[in-house]
This record gives sequence, C-alpha cells and structure tokens, in this order.
Amino acid sequence: MPIKDSSDDYILNYQLMKLLNRHLSASHCYQSLSLVYSLTKHGASLSTFYENVQNYDATVLIIEDSSHYVFGVYVCEPWNPTVDHSFYYGSALSGVFTLKPNFHYYPSIAALNYKILSSNYQIINQNNTSPNLIQTLNHSNTYFQLSLPESIAIGAGQLINPNSAQTTMVDPSLSQLSNPTNTIFPNSGVAIYLDKYLKNGQSYPSATFGSPTLASETEFTCFNVECWAFNE
Repeated sequence: MPIKDSSDDYILNYQLMKLLNRHLSASHCYQSLSLVYSLTKHGASLSTFYENVQNYDATVLIIEDSSHYVFGVYVCEPWNPTVDHSFYYGSALSGVFTLKPNFHYYPSIAALNYKILSSNYQIINQNNTSPNLIQTLNHSNTYFQLSLPESIAIGAGQLINPNSAQTTMVDPSLSQLSNPTNTIFPNSGVAIYLDKYLKNGQSYPSATFGSPTLASETEFTCFNVECWAFNE
C-alpha cells in the first residue's frame, strides 16, 4: 500500500503499514494513505483534528506515547462530534493494534462473532440447530468509536481477564469522557482515550476488541499523534 507524503519524521512508515495491511477490509487494502493530521505539524487541538479529518470515512489513527510505544485504531466511519454522535457508533470492521515494541492486531469481537456465525451458517441449517446460537453470537459489544467535543474514545466494557472470554459490560459515563479533568474509571474498558489537547490518554483492557492495555501504561502522555486517511 503506497503512503503519500512519507517521511522519516512520521510515525507510520511503509514497513509498519505492511503489517497492518492484511487486517484491513478488502476495500482499503490497495488504497493509498495520506497524512491528514499530525500533533507535531498541526498543533495540539482536537478541534483541528476534527476539521482536518471530517471529510474522510476511513482512517488510521496512530499514537506514539512518551515511552515510544506505538499503537492505534483503524476505523471505517468519520470522526465527527455532532449531536448524533454523543454516543458510541462505528463499524465492526474497526480494530485496535500495537506496532511497537511488538505488532498485534485486535479485531472487534463483533467481527469475530460474525465470522463464526457465517462459517457455521450451513451447519446450523443442516443440523436444525437451535437459533439460540445465532442470538448469542449477535449479542456483541458495539462500543467502537466515540467523538465528543472534549475527547475521543475507542472501545468500552471491562475485560476482566484479557486471556479469557470473561467480560463485564460497563456503560462509560459520557460526563467523564467529555471532561478532560476527570480520570476515566479503570473499569470503563476504554481501549484508547485522548483528551481535547491530544496530549494525555488512557488505555485499558477492552471487551470491545478483547485487547490488553495498548500503551506503555494505562495513563500515558502522547509524544505524537497522526491520522492517515484512505484516498478513495
């Protein structure tokens, strides 16, 4: 996948993008990427971030924390802090990932459940299996993406043990998410949270993606933030 405006000063490079590429949806695998926001280039402002990315449906948000851990999220819907988006929204095609020190991609549990449902569809019909299986697989965590004037967040729902399937659904408080002076309570299960200055963030094990803490610590400081958009 080509990366336009590539530079050694950017977090994302061709080698890192190759790691991500195989996990993207088929419609984005062969599209080039352009940098539309950079903390160091455009300034520490969430409003500037929204202004720069508002015309793009699919983007890759990359974060490098002060310990130089690199992680992020792939989303397929716009970052748009409208009234209609005062709650979680987004696509099951979303996924979070770590790039440094190690690469790992965590697709949404909803997407995994859909794949299981699809692969078992014929077996379910052939064996006259109870439709309860379908209902169970469709009951997925859909806290994919949150755009607020004061913050952005990805994922929610406590993951009690990242190595097991045991989860507890916890509805995050929008007042806490939108107030940069408050600390997100640990049980919120926010995979990625950034304040309005895109400088302070938090990352916890999240039931939305079955992901562990992505940053070096659950509370981190951003060294740089980038958003790359697909050239459709």
